[in-house]
Amino acid sequence: MEKEIISEMNTPFSDGGYKIAHGHFEIGRKLHSENYYFIKNFFQDTQNCVKLAACLLYTSDAADEPRHV
Repeated sequence: MEKEIISEMNTPFSDGGYKIAHGHFEIGRKLHSENYYFIKNFFQDTQNCVKLAACLLYTSDAADEPRHV
C-alpha cells in the first residue's frame, strides 16, 4: 500500500497528480525547492486519507514489535 501511495503522490500535476517538478518554489525566505507537492487535493479524497492512516498504523505497529537479531 505504501508504494501505491508514493506512486500516486509522484504523479505529475499535468496528469492529474500532485507533483509539480522542475520549478523554483520559495517556501519562506530561506527554503527553496525544485519540486512541490500540491497535496491538499490528495487529502480531500477520503479514500486517500484512509489508505495513508492504515499505512501509518501498520508502520507504527511494526515499529513496536521486538526484533530478533
